[in-house]
Amino acid sequence: MSAADVARGRLRNRHLFACDAISLVLTCAVAYSARFEGFSWVFDGNRGVFLWFIAIMVPVRLGLFWLAGLYRRVWSLASVAELERLLAATVFAGTLSILSGTLFFSGFGLTSGRMPIGVAVLDALLGAAVVILPRVSGRFL
Repeated sequence: MSAADVARGRLRNRHLFACDAISLVLTCAVAYSARFEGFSWVFDGNRGVFLWFIAIMVPVRLGLFWLAGLYRRVWSLASVAELERLLAATVFAGTLSILSGTLFFSGFGLTSGRMPIGVAVLDALLGAAVVILPRVSGRFL
């Protein structure tokens, strides 16, 4: 799909859903790789934390975005109210991701260790960016 298709409104919400799902997995992998300066995290204890985080938090984030109405909007016609809703949903999902990765998973015994704080924060910021940018670009292109 080209930028011209996005500008003409051919980017549908089902495409955004798929894009969000794939991007949220990739942002977590990028956050881990940036924190550990490579892929060494795949071969040590952090792989288990990564897999639990992806298995639980990607569906939770997508569900939060669904409940916030991010997949029921025509983003090429978005107003300030929709952009505020988008920002609120990504901030809430990011905060929940940080708390889950650093506190809840290890606290409930799902993982042997916790997600590094740097990874959790970077994942939340990158996750917000990959959710916001396609929608905003659809509005302003």
